[in-house]
Amino acid sequence: MSFFNNTHGGVYEYREYGKVGFYTFPAGASANFDGIKLDISGIKVACYAGKFDRKSIVYFAKAVSRLPSAAGVINSELFINDSAISGDGWPGRVAAERYGIPDQDAFFSLQERVRSLPDDHPDVLKHLRIVLSLRQWAKDEQKKIRDKLNFFVKQNAVFPKKISLLYDDREMRHTTHIVLTYQSEGECTLQIDNTLSTVPMLERTLIDGAKRDHQIDIEEVHESFSPMKPNFIKFHSKERPIVGDIELEMSRPIAEFFLRNAYNRMIFMLSEKLDLPIRRVAIRSSPYNQKNTNECVPFSIQNKIDFIEQSEPITSESLMERAIRFRAEQAIISYLLNGGSIIPHFDEMTSTKLGFSYPEDEWYPNYAKVCEELNQRFGHLSQEALENLMLSLEIDDKSVPLSPLFKKLLLEILKAKIDPSAYEIISTPSLSDDRALELERALLPSVVYNSTAHVFFIKKATYGQMDKTKLSEYLELTTGMTVS
Repeated sequence: MSFFNNTHGGVYEYREYGKVGFYTFPAGASANFDGIKLDISGIKVACYAGKFDRKSIVYFAKAVSRLPSAAGVINSELFINDSAISGDGWPGRVAAERYGIPDQDAFFSLQERVRSLPDDHPDVLKHLRIVLSLRQWAKDEQKKIRDKLNFFVKQNAVFPKKISLLYDDREMRHTTHIVLTYQSEGECTLQIDNTLSTVPMLERTLIDGAKRDHQIDIEEVHESFSPMKPNFIKFHSKERPIVGDIELEMSRPIAEFFLRNAYNRMIFMLSEKLDLPIRRVAIRSSPYNQKNTNECVPFSIQNKIDFIEQSEPITSESLMERAIRFRAEQAIISYLLNGGSIIPHFDEMTSTKLGFSYPEDEWYPNYAKVCEELNQRFGHLSQEALENLMLSLEIDDKSVPLSPLFKKLLLEILKAKIDPSAYEIISTPSLSDDRALELERALLPSVVYNSTAHVFFIKKATYGQMDKTKLSEYLELTTGMTVS
């Protein structure tokens, strides 16, 4: 079941890549909590439209990992950053301050300089200490990831197991959704959901020839390839779906181009650094091709969502329309599933050194307003829907991924909707609010407490059938009251 329903076809507003864009959800758009639909129509999200960093990607991955998945599919929040496991990155701010290395450029300059210095030079010894520190850090990170993957693989004897996660290649500066399918503990297949364009691999004459002979700009339109025709790239335009489609035949399979030019490092890191038993690599042509943009993060997250939900992509949108909608959806899913009203990212100093730009007025500038609007939309739900959401949170029902941080909000809304005529009312004037709220937490949603009137509300429809043991024992112990 898809988390979002009817969200495409809203109002897309964007100027150019890298500038703030806006997406307004259309009528009928909703977020779905196991059949309980939260209306999000008309909500306008101002979307950051540049490169993301590790901190924000981890936050998105954590949110999406809460989505319910099918049997045999493990929706992990794992985000593998290869600079953390490679041992050949740079030391980061803490280590940099310890060794007097202010930024990446200074570190690489030191690396270059020590080649011509004697072995006992202070800079050579400093560089050696940094390198040893990096290698130890990488070993620690490798162990953490291996331990998490081993936990997933060994948690039961049922195979195959499909583990969904995000992988970040810092050398290529590209984030990808990958799936590790374990046929057994000692054998797995790596599936790479490719969003990269084939165009940079093509000869310029082919690109110009397609524009001249077929009146189609393959640098701009959709592209895909299929295992059924491994040597062919299909370019297609939604404006001219028949006349505009062309196919180019390559001298070798397209997947081979990607393995050679894009994913060699990933495969090496997973096989050699993490000791994963990869026996086969499959490259899937994602419907979300990023062309010459940096939309790999929202597209890879959407690939993860599609895989978990087994949903079909919407193909009628342009690249930028898709990107702006995905960013808006992922902002909403992050609030509803993580519960935080701020999407984190690196601080200004770190982001500047890494080549990112996070001006305050461009980083989801209306996000607080969006979160407040979503809070108000919960108030539109029926009392029954609110009670079901509360119950799901109390029993930690995985089919309802709403963040437990919403318990307080839902309870406030539920109390405001109570019709006293539908409830048995028990007055507890001598019971402290702390004790009453403790009991309320234990018996929600069947029992709610009004602290102003010092009364419990118990639904008449369930009062005669409910197990009153907890209520009787607690009230008798704290107030001497009994419930018949």
